[in-house]
Amino acid sequence: SINGARTTSNNYLIDGLYNNNRYYGDAALGQTGVLGIPVAIFPPEAIQELGIQETPSAEFGVKGGAPINMVMKSGSNGFHGTAQWVRHTSFADAANYFSKHNGCGGNPDPCQATPIRNQQFGGTLGGPIVKDKTFFFVFYEGQRSASIATKFQTVPSDLAVQQALTNISAAGLTPTTAGQNLLGFFPTAPSSSPGSDTGQLITKIPTTDTMDSFGIKVDHHLT
Repeated sequence: SINGARTTSNNYLIDGLYNNNRYYGDAALGQTGVLGIPVAIFPPEAIQELGIQETPSAEFGVKGGAPINMVMKSGSNGFHGTAQWVRHTSFADAANYFSKHNGCGGNPDPCQATPIRNQQFGGTLGGPIVKDKTFFFVFYEGQRSASIATKFQTVPSDLAVQQALTNISAAGLTPTTAGQNLLGFFPTAPSSSPGSDTGQLITKIPTTDTMDSFGIKVDHHLT
């Protein structure tokens, strides 16, 4: 927040070009997706300068908040670059403390760390196209994320399903084939307590996400 205004009031720019997400109001590049991974990113290694004005001058429009301008690096007469790779797995992670309320064991085992594999990698490169005249700068940022979310779902117990079928037969009715087939798709679990109509089902939901982002800048000196 700048000057007490909301972050959506800020005017985000890259090299003077608007970088505003018209729906959410935040910066378009770097806006997180459904799983928290940005759709596209402007990496810190590609930033030459960051400028912020508390009170915008007349040259800035669109929004009344503070202009935040990121200037992308440029190439030079020498070749320069960076490279990075970050890998995160569950090798050294602790188990989720709150998932162990029913003790250990089972599949998945709540006493085991949640499986996760997250890799972030990228690099930058800048240099001359024509010495003292034309230069280039490029960046790339990628991310590959895969994890499994453990969920506890409340479902009908085996006892409740059997009791329902018994009640249908007692009424002189017969379950239809379509009904039996649909019942086969619906998960059940043992009763969570004696005589209970519901049970707890542990499910494993895989989540995967991929992000690839790149940028290219070419500078040419006319004189």
